[in-house]
Amino acid sequence: LLAIMMMMMAKETPEVTIGKRGFVPDLAEKAGLGVRIPENENEAAQAEAAFMVEMEKLSIRDREQLVLETVGFNPMQEESPSYVVSKLADLDVELSKIYRKPAYAEAIRGDKRYVASERFRMQFLRAESYNAKNAAHLMVDHFRMKKELFGRGEILSREVVFDDLNEDARNFVRNGYLQVSRSKDNAGRTIFYWGSCVLNNVKSMKSVQQANWYTINAAVRDVEMQINGFVFVVFTGGKPDDLSIVKATCNMRVGFPGCVNALHICNTSPTMRFFLAGVRLLLDRGMRERLREHAGDFDEVDFALQTFGIDTKDSPLRRDGSWSTEWHQQWLHMQYGYEVQNFQSEIIITPRRFDVLFGKTKHAKEHPGTMRCQLLVEMYCEEYDNADRDSKTAVADDIVRVIHARNGRFLKAIGDEGWEEVDNITARHKVTHYFRGMRERRLKREARNGKEKAAAPRKRGTEPLEKVRNGKASPPSFLEETGEFGSG
Repeated sequence: LLAIMMMMMAKETPEVTIGKRGFVPDLAEKAGLGVRIPENENEAAQAEAAFMVEMEKLSIRDREQLVLETVGFNPMQEESPSYVVSKLADLDVELSKIYRKPAYAEAIRGDKRYVASERFRMQFLRAESYNAKNAAHLMVDHFRMKKELFGRGEILSREVVFDDLNEDARNFVRNGYLQVSRSKDNAGRTIFYWGSCVLNNVKSMKSVQQANWYTINAAVRDVEMQINGFVFVVFTGGKPDDLSIVKATCNMRVGFPGCVNALHICNTSPTMRFFLAGVRLLLDRGMRERLREHAGDFDEVDFALQTFGIDTKDSPLRRDGSWSTEWHQQWLHMQYGYEVQNFQSEIIITPRRFDVLFGKTKHAKEHPGTMRCQLLVEMYCEEYDNADRDSKTAVADDIVRVIHARNGRFLKAIGDEGWEEVDNITARHKVTHYFRGMRERRLKREARNGKEKAAAPRKRGTEPLEKVRNGKASPPSFLEETGEFGSG
């Protein structure tokens, strides 16, 4: 009888979706604008006023929390084994309460091991700050969107790969309008760059959404990104985007197991004000409150992003207005190789913030984790130099442990295929190499300073008095005047 009642409820209950992520024009409709972009100064002011009214309803504490999350000062939850087990159990309970979830159920029938795996389910818990109820609805929405974009069948029970995309979607991915930055922001969050200026000849919004799904979900497999979240940087073109593109962009959040901490929209045209005022009202509440607009020329926008901890040296937008895809093509090549090996490879595509990179390239030397390791070596350099052999090994091991304590790894490049983590012994050898290199540089510097000091000409009056008395040097002028060394 219970089973029959549940079947009847499933028929009468619509499929549950999150509804508050992605393209949500509720505020635009309340403002009387409808689902469209403001067309004049009055409508833009109306849209901005509606947003300000909503923001004024927030408490001071909520506003402070938004600011901290935007710049990356939000505390991370420690994932102890018992905590993870407890949250996964809560997630199962919440999933059981959602009666109608056909796409999710189909994925379970296809391969329960994939859907029920800890690695997969933890993505959704982290995305919703470990709120099991929200994570359950997000997970159901994930499979609903996946089914809409890629159809039914076994694809629901596995990762989407590049070859699953239609031809237009593959071209959009190659185009690089959406890229994963090779560097993190100052808070260790992944940066996505979106270039509206290169998203041209869009014939099908489904193709754009497939490309968005592939790029974002490929990046979100990284556990550090799931924990730290990510920021989105959008560079608008000289003219407003079509509303359908705006909708496709907003809907990237639907079913996406990631936490968006900030959205930066950058533009260099004053005519974009109407467009941006309207877009803000079409985003879900959580996103529009985290939106930051940066207007001005290239240098002004660049400086504004850096104030939020975003190092723009790896930004694909160049000063001349061109859009670089050099790194994106490398990333795509590494990602495709990872997929060919059925995700079984230990290859790392995007290093974490505190990873120590082997190699002599500029990227490896300037990576934050590499520079942090060298700073630690400099701090312990005197202790290392004065230690015996066994103590030197202990100092190097301590530094390796410090790197690992912040989820840092020691990575070695594998050609153009990516990076691989080395063992602890190799990591320790790398640290001792840094110690030797620092000692050699210090000795060379001291030797060079000593030679320069010896070769420097002495000023008149600085010669030893013995040389003056022996007539091998000229006496100081003030002594000549006193007559101590002769008349005159």
